[in-house]
Formats: sequence, structure tokens, C-alpha cells
Amino acid sequence: MTFKPVIKKQITFQLLKLVDGATVHVEITKSMWTGKEIAGGAGKAKMDAARLVRVINLETGEEMEMIINKVLEEIFGEEYPDNAYVGKWFGITKHAKADGKEYNTFTLVELEKTGGIETPVENDKKGAAK
Repeated sequence: MTFKPVIKKQITFQLLKLVDGATVHVEITKSMWTGKEIAGGAGKAKMDAARLVRVINLETGEEMEMIINKVLEEIFGEEYPDNAYVGKWFGITKHAKADGKEYNTFTLVELEKTGGIETPVENDKKGAAK
């Protein structure tokens, strides 16, 4: 007998890290939320809680979490009020900090839902596999 596990619910997710100059292609599947504060210890300062969003990496199909910095949060809030970004596909490119600036800039493009990729969110909408 061979054991074949069936995943009922994924509890933890890998972090999709945005790297300067690289573009990620994602579908946002859950609106932003605030993570847990990270307590300081052994000489380290306490860190503020991160803002997170659940995504599907369109290149790998993997469901992940992504940290959303203040700049991206403001862009999404202005362009997609009331969490209208959920269910949409995006290309996100993080750019290096400009000289004298304290923050990174981003190129954000909304993508057309094409390419033959069917995400778990689309499956749920059809009533198929969950």
C-alpha cells in the first residue's frame, strides 16, 4: 500500500521576496493584512508588523505570501479601492533606491488573464477542486 496524502488546508506559505530589478508575475488572492510584530531580543530592535498579501506566483503556480511595503500599499489603495486588486494579475518590478531616497520605487502593471493558466481561485469559482 502506498500512502498518497491529500492536502486539506495549507497552513504556512513561502515568502515571495521582491528583488531589485526583477519582475514577479502574481495573482493576488487575499486582501492585505498586518502580520505579527517581531519582538527584539539579544540586542536587536523590535520590528514593526509587516503588511502581507497572499498571491499565486504565475510562473510556478505556487501559493505564497508577499510583503507589501508602504509605497506599494499606497499604489494599490489609490488604484484599486476597496481591495479591488484581489483576483487580478499583476507584474511587479522593484527598483533600487534612487540616490538620496529612503524608499524603493516600483513598476506595477495589471495583466490580462490569459496564457492558459488556471489558478486555484478560478477553480473555486467554477465549483471544481478546492
